[in-house]
Amino acid sequence: MNILKTIAIPVVVYIVFFLLTKVTTKSAFGTWNSLKIIFQQAVLNALVGWAMSFNMLNKRWDFSVGSIVILGGIIGSNISQNLGWGPWGALLFCLIFGILFGLFNGVVQIAIAAPTLVTSFGLLMVYETVETIVFGGHGAHVKVGSNMTLLGQSPWIFILAVFFALIHYIIYTYTRFGYNNRSMANNAPVAKNIGISENKDIMFSYFMCGIFAGVAAVVYMSFRGAVEVSVDMGTANTVFEAMLPVFIGMFIAKYSNITIGIYIGSLTVKLLTAGLMAVGLTSTLQTVANGIFLFIIIAYSSNQERIRQYFLTRKARKQVNDSSGAA
Repeated sequence: MNILKTIAIPVVVYIVFFLLTKVTTKSAFGTWNSLKIIFQQAVLNALVGWAMSFNMLNKRWDFSVGSIVILGGIIGSNISQNLGWGPWGALLFCLIFGILFGLFNGVVQIAIAAPTLVTSFGLLMVYETVETIVFGGHGAHVKVGSNMTLLGQSPWIFILAVFFALIHYIIYTYTRFGYNNRSMANNAPVAKNIGISENKDIMFSYFMCGIFAGVAAVVYMSFRGAVEVSVDMGTANTVFEAMLPVFIGMFIAKYSNITIGIYIGSLTVKLLTAGLMAVGLTSTLQTVANGIFLFIIIAYSSNQERIRQYFLTRKARKQVNDSSGAA
């Protein structure tokens, strides 16, 4: 039952749009080739979601993650290509710079102690400015004949996803940091009273964020074949796209775990986007539909106890009425 509840949301979304497209546009939605692309696209959002999860669980909103993905991808890819180290070199350098930027975020957050929303938008603008400076502001582009896109192709993209999903799962579930992070999320005042350091949790959360943002950077570059400079807070879109998978992951974590939940959430969002596109909705209406879907998920997850109590009350009243009628 837990497995069925875990996969229920993407399965329902798939069935609904598969039937809709057959009735309306008769598009190729739901074919194996289209699903394969959707599964690959879901990996990028899942990696960004895993990067954000440790902070989001503790109500720390980090909108700079997208700019770290872009900036890390630009620097890591260019250095690797200049040295001739190929895709694995790009992965190494993207990880290094992702970690450095993540740690820098943690230091800034602790030093300033401002709301994370304010700090992260400030850092986002700093990173986007740096994007326009490094390597002449030309971003990163895969050279002709290069194998730099290897990690964005099957099966390597899925091998990478599984490997780092295991890292996320093990750290969140079995380490002291994971325990402390969950404790802070459940009841921060009590966690502090028993000796858990909030600053240590912040630093390690941003450290983990940097790791997964670095992996997301190389996947972004490999899947697209280029990393373009993004300005005017354009990198925030990457964060918004990954935010819904994290909320879905939190919602279905009780049936499996948050690591799987975030990927399932990412897959759901990509299926939803592909389905809306297949039935002919414009990009504006797709954004509206995604927003409504996000609202429904948040509203339900925030009011689960009230909904459960409502149905329990109705059931109790029905039993009383049935008993009265029988009497």
